[in-house]
Amino acid sequence: PGFGVFHGFDGIRDLFGRWIEEWDHYSWIHTNLSDAGEHVVLDSEIHATGTSSGVEVVWTHSQTYTFRAGK
Repeated sequence: PGFGVFHGFDGIRDLFGRWIEEWDHYSWIHTNLSDAGEHVVLDSEIHATGTSSGVEVVWTHSQTYTFRAGK
């Protein structure tokens, strides 16, 4: 959000580096890990405190990772 366009591995590293700078505290707990063939679904609960606002937030989200040829 508001960070611009990123390309490739270095771009992803830059994006997450900028993202984490926005938080004074940032941690997560994996609440579910599901094997779905070539996919793994991961549920997470995130706890964070905004650097400039001091607001504490908790949110959940899911991610899906796809593995092909064992990678």
